[in-house]
Amino acid sequence: MYNVTLQPSHLSFTVSDEETILQAALRQEVALPYSCKTGKCDSCVAIVKSEGQSPSTIKTCTTIPSQDMILELELLTELNDVQVKTLPCRIDLLEYASEDVIVLTLRLPPNQRLPFISGQYIDLIIGDIRRSYSIASTAQADKIELHIRKVVQGKFSQYLFEQAKINDLLRLEGPFGTFFRRKASIVTKRPLIFLAGGTGFAPVQSMVQSILATQETTPIWIYWGNQTAEGFYSILPSEWAKGYEWINYHPVCSTPSSSWQGRTGLVHHAVLADFPSLSSMDVFACGSPAMIEAAKSDFIQAGLVPSSFYADAFLPSN
Repeated sequence: MYNVTLQPSHLSFTVSDEETILQAALRQEVALPYSCKTGKCDSCVAIVKSEGQSPSTIKTCTTIPSQDMILELELLTELNDVQVKTLPCRIDLLEYASEDVIVLTLRLPPNQRLPFISGQYIDLIIGDIRRSYSIASTAQADKIELHIRKVVQGKFSQYLFEQAKINDLLRLEGPFGTFFRRKASIVTKRPLIFLAGGTGFAPVQSMVQSILATQETTPIWIYWGNQTAEGFYSILPSEWAKGYEWINYHPVCSTPSSSWQGRTGLVHHAVLADFPSLSSMDVFACGSPAMIEAAKSDFIQAGLVPSSFYADAFLPSN
């Protein structure tokens, strides 16, 4: 068993043999940044500090310590009042937002609530099948909304698109993840760029609606990328941009038809075209790992502070 100490909080916790740092932290309710829990994203990267040695980096979700460690890593006090639960739920509504996207609305038992922070995700469970989906609703809503894209030969997709019925009984577990605004950013009102690919719009919807509910007027830019115009399955970003002068919306098509009149190319390139410097921004990116990796690299070159880039990668199911 080894001790892991966090800086600058100076909080320490123990890690058992054959246990990753993140597993130990979650078991002991130590709130560290993470997303995929599989090592395929960079949300849980920490700096290792060793006396007499140059700092190095690790991923807490894959690292099993072989000695005591000191890590430079933020402790997320925002999660102090958020507890992971496993709850029954029923399908309340199934709506086709587009040909290959369903908006799934779930209701919990009358005496149950699921506190979460906008940007987090849940695992939806049917039998022995479990899939992760970002929450599109806010914690103040009495139902949970998910945006689910059809996956060819996907077991969960097959159920939802071909078999699911209103009032079907499912289970959910969550909330998970640390893809949310930090307290310090809210206090300082740092301008926000939301970068979404496909159904990566779901957590953006939740975060923007939460901001609107507080009457906060922090400047917001939403860049939503899809291959074609049919991918923009929600009119909410357009309505926000029309109704609030401090919200800006830019849909971007990567492979548009000849009738498309909007912006084209890679969605993160549109951000770079509008912002020569990103040094004062907080960026929240949700979509494919390729989109997130390219955006992070290019945004940092454009002056973005690395710690101001928050990402939630949508990974394919095993």
